[in-house]
Amino acid sequence: IGGSAGSIEKIMQIIRNLPYVDITVFITVHLLPDAKSYLCEILQNETQYIVKQAKHKEKIKKNHIYIATPSSHILVKDGHIELSDTKSMNFAKPSIDMMFKSVSDYYKHHAIAIITCGYGKDGSVYLPNLQENKTEVIIEDPSSCEAQDMLLNAINTNNYNRILTIDQIEQYLD
Repeated sequence: IGGSAGSIEKIMQIIRNLPYVDITVFITVHLLPDAKSYLCEILQNETQYIVKQAKHKEKIKKNHIYIATPSSHILVKDGHIELSDTKSMNFAKPSIDMMFKSVSDYYKHHAIAIITCGYGKDGSVYLPNLQENKTEVIIEDPSSCEAQDMLLNAINTNNYNRILTIDQIEQYLD
């Protein structure tokens, strides 16, 4: 799941209603690099999943939600998390694009990428790669967001499977 401006509440809603099954969830949200984030604690109060800030070289486990740190890209490599301090992509660090591509390259058709609201282009660059990997791409319906840029840029690629409201995303994941 990736998001930026206005996405925290929407991500919380998705996680709050996510069925407890043997999956792993990766979340990248644009935050200020030096800002203290309480997203892990907030989400932990909303779910049975174990919610953790991603750690470099950590083995990926089912029933866990891993959240990108505010200053590193989260990548998946050989069943482990890799945190990358490479430069920003599309003015974003952590980058939704880099997370989506990495997760899709590893999990292929077993992954679902969900883009929620935000400004900018992050989340749309590697959508053709996700489609090649048969990763399902779900874009939040822009009509439900004030910050629509990320969603509209993703839609303009024509590399997605569904455009759904957050309520519809919840029902679909159920």
